[in-house]
Amino acid sequence: MMRKQNENYSSMRKLLISGASVRLLALLLTIIFAVAFAIIPVLADDTPLPQDPPTTISISSSEALMRYADEYRRGGHNPDDTIQLAMSQGSAFILPAGTGDGYFCGIGTADRPFNGKIEIADNATADFIADGPIFEYMTTDVTIVNTSDVVRTVNIARISADVDEPLFAGTVVPGAGATEADWSVRLMADATDVTNATANSFAGVIGTIDDGCEVHVTFEHDSQATTGITANVVSAGDVGLICCTLGAGSTLRVDA
Repeated sequence: MMRKQNENYSSMRKLLISGASVRLLALLLTIIFAVAFAIIPVLADDTPLPQDPPTTISISSSEALMRYADEYRRGGHNPDDTIQLAMSQGSAFILPAGTGDGYFCGIGTADRPFNGKIEIADNATADFIADGPIFEYMTTDVTIVNTSDVVRTVNIARISADVDEPLFAGTVVPGAGATEADWSVRLMADATDVTNATANSFAGVIGTIDDGCEVHVTFEHDSQATTGITANVVSAGDVGLICCTLGAGSTLRVDA
């Protein structure tokens, strides 16, 4: 009888020790994970970022430009940045519209419109193949120039058909400077398929030019597909070839 009680006691002690070991292991794993996540924070796509001081940033890939626009959307970077686009000629920035990894949301926001400089050297590409505008919000102080401060033409093609978005800018607002904005845009065919280049419709060059802006746009419509089809200007709302909505007191000069 005594022997059986000893055996029962021994079994219970083993169970208690085993249970304590499991609880200790679980506690240790909890501490390890807590420390790891404290050291390496995981940022969600919409995690706000602090605004940086103005700087010069060199961008040489589609992924880097998509990342810049997304970080800007979340509060990072600075409206007065200088962006040097350094992808070699013969290439193009391919920018599917959207937010998050692998998508391009356009540069600038309503509360922080882009106000800086885009510098594209003569030996770098100025070609963009995109479903949405290059700038979501921009001011009239934005310049797009080469390294000698001469205006560079931005070449844009649509990736997809029936995209109700402007080519170049969603909204333009007045900058602090007194000078007229001077931009040059060329609409080209989507040549990602070189054999069967397509010409997809677009909703004007600029969506809205806000009140009190002075804008000069040189625009070349060169989007003719291999089949001979030319891209049309199409939108569910008001639409014009250059600007869908022109605010009060604004002026728009256009050269072709």
